[in-house]
Amino acid sequence: MITNLTTSMLYICPECSTSSLRTLSAFEIKKKDGLSLFCSNKNCHCNNALILASKDKYKFIIDCPICGDEHTFTLSKKTIWNKDLLILNCPQSGFGIIFIGKDTEMLKKEHNLQAEIIAGIVVNNDEIYDELDILFELVELINTYSCENRIHCECENNNIAISINTDSVSLRCKSCNRVATFKANTETLNNLSKLSDIIL
Repeated sequence: MITNLTTSMLYICPECSTSSLRTLSAFEIKKKDGLSLFCSNKNCHCNNALILASKDKYKFIIDCPICGDEHTFTLSKKTIWNKDLLILNCPQSGFGIIFIGKDTEMLKKEHNLQAEIIAGIVVNNDEIYDELDILFELVELINTYSCENRIHCECENNNIAISINTDSVSLRCKSCNRVATFKANTETLNNLSKLSDIIL
């Protein structure tokens, strides 16, 4: 059951990198035209995303500020309006591009945490750029395993949370809280790529 028809969305402009925070209700998203999310920077006002409505789902079409591609996500209306926190991630990098939830301070906190991670690894240094490339490859590989349901916990639960750190990626079982951390290096990439499944 949908209990609350309002939520907030924090999103990042791919043109000027401005972070915009908007609170909206279900009644703003029309079935015919949908709803556009515009950059809040008055000097930009770029259309950052389009939300289309169907009977029980929303389709998000987003211009990605991370990789520059267009991404599409389809989510149930129940998920959008009832979730305390939902992050739509760039499938290439694993970083969040739209943060959705009731608590605006939580959205800002999650966004700021990600911004600190990116700032800590994106500097004008060839060695750091190499490390960033490896981290992105690791995130992409783990995302592939996740999409193919090839990440499992020993407790037989498959509900796994993925966290991106400055030099590693962590997997946490939401059932028993078992954690596995993978360092972002070529050895980890080679070892993981040989596995049929990742077992926590």
